[in-house]
Amino acid sequence: MKLLSILLLSAVSLSSVAQVSSSENKKNEYITQKSSDIASAMKNKFDDPEEPRLSYVADFVSESFAKDGFLITTHDAYFCIARELRGEDERYATSYQVLRGGFAVKCFDKYLSIKRK
Repeated sequence: MKLLSILLLSAVSLSSVAQVSSSENKKNEYITQKSSDIASAMKNKFDDPEEPRLSYVADFVSESFAKDGFLITTHDAYFCIARELRGEDERYATSYQVLRGGFAVKCFDKYLSIKRK
C-alpha cells in the first residue's frame, strides 16, 4: 500500500513538472519566433544602408510584443539588445539582427510579462 502511494505521488509530481516545462517551452518557442518576425519586420521597415538606432529597435520590439498582449519595457529591450551587441560575435552587423537568437532572445524571456488590463 505504501509503495502504491509513493508511486502515485511520484506520477503526480512528474506530471506537474512536465506541465510547467511544457508551458516554458511554448513561451520560449513564442519568444524565439516573435523575435525572428520582428527582425524581418525591422529589415523591411528600415530598408536602407544605415543601421537604425538601437533605441528605435528597442521601441519596435516593445510595441511588437505589446500587440500580442505581452509587456517588455523599451529600457529592458534596449538592455537585452545592447548587451548582445557588446559581445565579440561578428555575425550581428546591426542591432535588429541580434533578434535571431542568442542572449537577446533569452533576455527577452526574462523580462517579458503578460500585459495587465
